[in-house]
Amino acid sequence: MNLTTTGDMCKECGCKDFTFIEHLGERTCDDCGLVLVVNPFEETTQVIKLSDDDKRGVTTGRLGSYIKKQEAYGSSGKFALYREQLRSQPETESERRAKLLINTTLSYYVSGWDIKDRTHGYYKTLCRERIFRGSSVERRCAGLTYYVLKEAGIVCNIQDHAKYTKVKQNEISKMARRIARHQRKAHVFAIENHIQKATVLIGKLDTEVSQYYRICVLKMVEYVSRHIEALDMRYSDTMLAATFWWTAKMTDESITQDNICDVWNSSVIGLRFALQKFADIFGLDRKRLSDMDVEDFVSGVRY
Repeated sequence: MNLTTTGDMCKECGCKDFTFIEHLGERTCDDCGLVLVVNPFEETTQVIKLSDDDKRGVTTGRLGSYIKKQEAYGSSGKFALYREQLRSQPETESERRAKLLINTTLSYYVSGWDIKDRTHGYYKTLCRERIFRGSSVERRCAGLTYYVLKEAGIVCNIQDHAKYTKVKQNEISKMARRIARHQRKAHVFAIENHIQKATVLIGKLDTEVSQYYRICVLKMVEYVSRHIEALDMRYSDTMLAATFWWTAKMTDESITQDNICDVWNSSVIGLRFALQKFADIFGLDRKRLSDMDVEDFVSGVRY
């Protein structure tokens, strides 16, 4: 009895769409990538010699075996069979692997089938236009899923994405930005994402915040992040947390550094280092933060 399926449904995620990987004998869930059925089989049945005069007794190959590309050349018969094998396959092994990697990666996020279908469509188009040339399947899927999540406005950070995909952060970033440039959507990795993150952090704060603080902190995030990125620096999650506390000091909002760091990807020590960096970049006196006004600051006024 197969304990991982319930009828024609995956027990792990409830998906009803499956892919059979022929050379492994595995049936896998298209949604979460779970191996549902393992059924290895022998696909190299040899011709049995019936008598001493039987010419089939000397076998030059194996009946039903897969013909490799290098074996196809030099024989018109084998090449014809190899060509038919390729034509009869609905998708290549690389495409099947990419499909599983994409679905498995997106299963870590709150994403529906519309996001998955969009990602599969992008993958086929980008392969056809040779945007992925020179990259492994793992790197392609990691960069593409990261781009699609950002495009869809789904909050994700590159550190967690690297853990899910087992691909280095710099490789994910490089591939995702290559895709964004090709799609003419470089804005996907621009300021809008910082505003999206800021909105999420506001919702995560345990303390009630005023409407005035919400407006001010979004203005500060937009202004500071744009200034930081103009210097070819990365506006990190720690810098976002520092901006929140900085704005709280300027607006007399009762938010502590611990309140922010408890719900965000940051530490109190990292937040303080980011504040020192802000002080150096903007020429600020940290002791006078509470004397500053948000509107004046984003207008360029420095005390």
